[in-house]
Amino acid sequence: MARPPDTYPEDVREAFEYCDECETIVVSVKQHTCPTRERANKKLAPDRAALAAEDDRPMDEDVLYPLGRSQNGAWAYHELGPGGEPLHEIEYNGGSDIGPRSEAIRKGCYPCGQCLKIAERRDDG
Repeated sequence: MARPPDTYPEDVREAFEYCDECETIVVSVKQHTCPTRERANKKLAPDRAALAAEDDRPMDEDVLYPLGRSQNGAWAYHELGPGGEPLHEIEYNGGSDIGPRSEAIRKGCYPCGQCLKIAERRDDG
């Protein structure tokens, strides 16, 4: 089980200890084995924070972000097109929300690589 979302009361969110790498609730570090990046195929919490910190786009722009992990275990937020739809197909198990980029980052999300590539192609072409 991953860290509860910020919508949970603080005393609930802080009631457990979490793995610094994958944010899984742990009773004892001795009882927890964090999956390797290769095996998990997902970014670890420090990597997500670093990617989000590098995003220099406007923080008040709306993006689509997951309320839980996506189908592939990612926490990426996605750019929206002129009609308010994501730039590419997205599947989230736990639902999604639209809000400012700053909110998505505050919830631990990072920029979607595919959205970044789409934006680069638009800028180049």
